[in-house]
Amino acid sequence: MKAKKVFKRIFKAILIIFGLLLVCIIIMFVNRQIHLKTDIEYLKSKGYYNPVSVGSYSLNLLDFGKKDGKHTIIAMAGYGIPDTCITMRKMTLSLEEENRVIFLDRAGYGASGDTKNEMTAEYIVEDYRKALENAGINAPYVLMAHSIGGVYATYWESKYPEEIEAVVYIDATEMRSFDLSDNRNVDDVSYEKLLLKLDRMGIGHIALRAFLPKNFDYSKEEQRIEDIMSLMTADSDALVSEGKNKLVNTTNVWDMIVTNDIPKLYINSSNAFQTKEEVLENGGLDDKLIHNLTEPYFSGSEEERAEEAYEIYLDERKYVREHILQPYFEKLGNCEMTLLPGEHLIYQQKPDECSMIIKNFLDPTVE
Repeated sequence: MKAKKVFKRIFKAILIIFGLLLVCIIIMFVNRQIHLKTDIEYLKSKGYYNPVSVGSYSLNLLDFGKKDGKHTIIAMAGYGIPDTCITMRKMTLSLEEENRVIFLDRAGYGASGDTKNEMTAEYIVEDYRKALENAGINAPYVLMAHSIGGVYATYWESKYPEEIEAVVYIDATEMRSFDLSDNRNVDDVSYEKLLLKLDRMGIGHIALRAFLPKNFDYSKEEQRIEDIMSLMTADSDALVSEGKNKLVNTTNVWDMIVTNDIPKLYINSSNAFQTKEEVLENGGLDDKLIHNLTEPYFSGSEEERAEEAYEIYLDERKYVREHILQPYFEKLGNCEMTLLPGEHLIYQQKPDECSMIIKNFLDPTVE
């Protein structure tokens, strides 16, 4: 009898705990829906929400600068960067004085709608083109692509060269062909899938809202817009699909590149380092990277280890420039490279230098 009573109590306790968890999840889910509605209203009030239909969902399109400017520049975000309209505007403000600058978020990014469609390079570019057409923004365009955005820009200018005036690659993905049968070349998107599940339950939304990093260079308004767009992107099937297809897209686009004379500029930051002094000026190599570069066989002093690590690091950067980037540029045709050593988000780290490089590329007579 005692065992029966104990079992009943345990069972009752489990039911209570399960019930409390269910109530918490419902509360968090409702809280998430309320926040999403409030956040959209905030973006609208600040001019950061302009959905343009591409069929069953919309892409968020933000239009800055001169409508009849010299060039129509399309900013294309790197993978998982939901707030390009905030982070990149530090660079584009001076470009907007004489040009039209369009920030167009892909499906699942920021305030754009989501889709379960497979995010191939073709699908993504057709979305871009439909949104621009439906918004009445006509070609030719200057594609300004960061990171993985460079893969989509390459597809675009190869498939529809008549639409493209020029391409600016900002530390874009180093394109080449990958052996897709090798499991080491399969992108792991388990983290993105976990975020998606947690966010849809409301758990991730609360956790992310509490721990989102703060940028002290931003105004209160900019920080809130960045936070909102980051939270919205976490809840995205499209982002998971895009992550899964990164190497597939890179390989497929590499294979279909059509060499042409469209002017192209590649701003190289991550692989631009040629001297130890340049690396040190940008923060130097941390202890973990130094050990990763020299393990497991190095047996000298820590000073010698550091020197060896810098040599290895610079040799690796040189290898990428000469054996990965240069063949890519030759295949593209008419592509010049500018070295601007720094972080991958170079447009955020060195916005003035970036904007001046782009201005001089688009309008060489500008002093």
